[in-house]
Amino acid sequence: MTIDTKIPDQKATNGSLLNKDVTRRDFIKTSAFVGGTVALAGGLPWVTGGVSPDHGAAYIPQSSEFVYPLNKPENIIYTVCLNCHTACNVKAKIQDGLLVK
Repeated sequence: MTIDTKIPDQKATNGSLLNKDVTRRDFIKTSAFVGGTVALAGGLPWVTGGVSPDHGAAYIPQSSEFVYPLNKPENIIYTVCLNCHTACNVKAKIQDGLLVK
């Protein structure tokens, strides 16, 4: 006893691009193929040739008059997070005796 679950052929009368013959499985396979192709093509150098050399990072001018105050070694404490068993590294920054970042 077989059950035919295919949608019957219905032609769109209003000229839409909706194809009733595409099954859910075909849609997922096609979407995975297109997504994989786009992801693979994004890593090729000739595709990303127009991208800036910093790959879209924010531009921060490096001038001698601007000095980030929390970047000094006396304002940094290295510690670990103990919220779980992983013990992730934490770089804490101190300003005026208080933890700020």
